[in-house]
Amino acid sequence: MSFSDSLGIASLILGLVGTGVSIAFPNKRWIGWLFIVAAVVLAGWWGTIEYRGRFGHKITASTSPPAPLNPSAHSGTVTFTEPPGGWVTTWGVGPTPGTLQEIVNVTPLLPYSAHLHLLLICRIDDKTIDSMEDTSIEKSAMFSVSDEHPVLEMAMSQNFMSQAFPYKNVAMYLVLVPNPHTSEQISKLSDVKRIGGEIMNTSVFTLHVEKKVTKVRKPLPRNSV
Repeated sequence: MSFSDSLGIASLILGLVGTGVSIAFPNKRWIGWLFIVAAVVLAGWWGTIEYRGRFGHKITASTSPPAPLNPSAHSGTVTFTEPPGGWVTTWGVGPTPGTLQEIVNVTPLLPYSAHLHLLLICRIDDKTIDSMEDTSIEKSAMFSVSDEHPVLEMAMSQNFMSQAFPYKNVAMYLVLVPNPHTSEQISKLSDVKRIGGEIMNTSVFTLHVEKKVTKVRKPLPRNSV
């Protein structure tokens, strides 16, 4: 018997006992109120458990093999539950100049590491543009799922940093890409779902970009002989 079933039976017993007490002791109104409060608490507890069981934060990715060589080949769907503390533990500017970095927790993905890759995508967090259709995105290299807490780093292009100058909010997305798909198939965030992947996490932070001007000294002309 599941926990929710046991809780339902307990609530039924409580209701029957409360009804019997109210009939046997009609002058003890406080006993009736006590059972009503207990019933409300049980109902709230049961509702919370049901909600978490049905709508808990889960990641679903479709793993589809390439064109099958035999008719028995097929695709499957695997559901991953977010680990305690979330998929991303640290995010922001990387230690290397001109880079962004995330430290992630992908422990639930390790049993399926041969079928999955990770990808970082970043974009200027422009509220006037549909984030899913924005084609001005930057992508990292593909990362294998080989460690519980990998450090993912991506370089920002000069064009991207120019757009972010001097202070702009940047959105960074942790993306799960199933084999055999690659980052070349993603030109906007909506493409992630199209290839059976999933946006696992979105981190938004303010990026501070400083422009440095380098002076170039022209060589002095030689004196004519």
